[in-house]
Amino acid sequence: MIRSGLTLAFCCHFSCFAQSPGGRVLVDEGNYRITIHHVFCDLREPSRCRINYSYRFENRTSVHIAGFGEVPATGEFDYISRMDRVTFLETTDPKSVIAFIEVRETAVTRGDPIPDVPSYERFPERPIVVGRVAESGMFLAHAQQALKEKFRSRYDPDTMRRNIRYLISDYADIPPPHPNRQLQVAVMISNPDPIEDSSAFRIRWIAREKNRLEDDWRVPKPGSDSALLVDRFVHSLCKDIEVGN
Repeated sequence: MIRSGLTLAFCCHFSCFAQSPGGRVLVDEGNYRITIHHVFCDLREPSRCRINYSYRFENRTSVHIAGFGEVPATGEFDYISRMDRVTFLETTDPKSVIAFIEVRETAVTRGDPIPDVPSYERFPERPIVVGRVAESGMFLAHAQQALKEKFRSRYDPDTMRRNIRYLISDYADIPPPHPNRQLQVAVMISNPDPIEDSSAFRIRWIAREKNRLEDDWRVPKPGSDSALLVDRFVHSLCKDIEVGN
C-alpha cells in the first residue's frame, strides 16, 4: 500500500467533507460526526501510521470499528495502524457500513515520533494477569485510557490471532528502585481472552532494566526489587482497565 499526499479521503453515505483551517477534516452527516486530528506515517515503514480521530454517533450506545471491535458511540482513539481505512459499522456484519475513512497523511509537526513496539512473538506466555471489564463493549475504551494514563504512549492494535485482539504498547519508563537505574516495561493486552468471554482480558509483559550509564538492557531477576515494581505496575494497570479510570 502506498500512502502519499497530505489529505484524508472519506467515503460516507451521501456525506460531505471539508478541510478546516486547523488542518482537521470533518465528516458531518447530522446524526454522526467524524473528526481526524492527525495522521502521519513512519518514514521507515510507510504502511505503518499513527492515527488520531474522534467521532460521535447520535441515537446509539455503540458502534463497531472493523478489525477493532465494539466501541462506545462517542469516543476518540490514537493508535498505530497498518490498515488503509477506518470503517464504522452498525454491527459485526461487514455489510452494515455506516462510513469509512481512507487513511492519508495530514500536515502535522512530527515532534511526537511513532514508537517502536515489541513484536507479538517476543512476549512470553508467562507471567499473565487476568482481568474483566464490567460493561460489555467497553474494553477498548478502558484499555486505551489506562495505557494513556500509565504509559503516556501510543499502542499498536493491529495484531489479531484466532479472533483475539492484541494491543501492544511501546516501552515506557516506570519508577526504578534506585535513581541510577532505568526500568521499563511493555505490555500486550488481549481481548476477548478467554475467547468465550467478551469482557475478559489478559496482560502479558516484557520488563527490562539497566544502569543509566550502560547501553545494554537486562531482564530483572525474579523476586528482585525491580521485578516487584513491575508486577505492582501491571496489576495497577489491570485494575484501571477493569474500572475505567
